[in-house]
Amino acid sequence: MNITQVELAKKAHIDQGDISKIERGIGNSTLAKINKLFKSLGKCVSLTLL
Repeated sequence: MNITQVELAKKAHIDQGDISKIERGIGNSTLAKINKLFKSLGKCVSLTLL
């Protein structure tokens, strides 16, 4: 997808710095935050516990 971190942050109502941390694999993200990101892109998240 061609979307900047700033654009995604605005769509998902999430701080751009948090998106940067997720991309770099640092920090701890919540499932709620990941879900917001996916929803803003028209996708859904599914979690299966085994």
